[in-house]
Amino acid sequence: MMYGEIYDCPIPDPEYPCFYYKHAFNPVFRVLDVMTGKSSLFTGQYNMKVIGGSAEGPGSIEYFNGEQLQQFNLQNGLGPTIWKPEDSNGHSNGSVPIFQHDCSGIVWRCEQGSPCASVPMHFPWPPEYYFVIEVTNRQVDLYSTYCEFSTEFTIKVHGLELSKYDLMAIVGWSLVFSLVFITIFVTCHQHKSGDTKTHRQKRKTSRVVPMPTITEVDISDDSETEEVINIVEGQGFEALPSEDTINRSRISTR
Repeated sequence: MMYGEIYDCPIPDPEYPCFYYKHAFNPVFRVLDVMTGKSSLFTGQYNMKVIGGSAEGPGSIEYFNGEQLQQFNLQNGLGPTIWKPEDSNGHSNGSVPIFQHDCSGIVWRCEQGSPCASVPMHFPWPPEYYFVIEVTNRQVDLYSTYCEFSTEFTIKVHGLELSKYDLMAIVGWSLVFSLVFITIFVTCHQHKSGDTKTHRQKRKTSRVVPMPTITEVDISDDSETEEVINIVEGQGFEALPSEDTINRSRISTR
């Protein structure tokens, strides 16, 4: 058996081929002659149906009972189906599609009520499902061969549609993370602004230089009057005693 197109899963499983849910599944079958070891393309007609599956893994696969087989595979519109033929104009035996090598595609539907609907996701990976598929030419291929061929195989399909619960959970967690991010950003911004303001105030205080205070003192000495200008340091510096006042200039008037 060969697969027309295989896609890599986010979580690969080397034992099972992986396909994307929104892409058609187009299998191609070959018949192996165990005596000669040669294989040839199977060109006859056959039926294909899903007979079991699991969302947990191949070790948890459950097979469907008779009622479920008809409900999930018959294309009569009476039950939730898992798949439908890619070519709606292909051959069919009532509600059972008939495939052949040049018309073998199916598309996944997983309608509500089917086992692959509302599969929970394993965050951050999308939902995935293991399908067990049975293929047989029994009572279908009456002209191309006298042999009856039947086989079953398991494939892995990823990227199933999210359930309403998963969508609500994603939206809720997105809002929570957004609020946390905004809160952290605003807090850091306010803290940074406060530090900048304090630093500016310190720089402004260190640059203030008190202006000197100029006082005039009249001194009388006989015929001369002396005007002494004393410069006394202002606030922010220790005041000098009056006897140590520095005379910067002396102006004599007669």
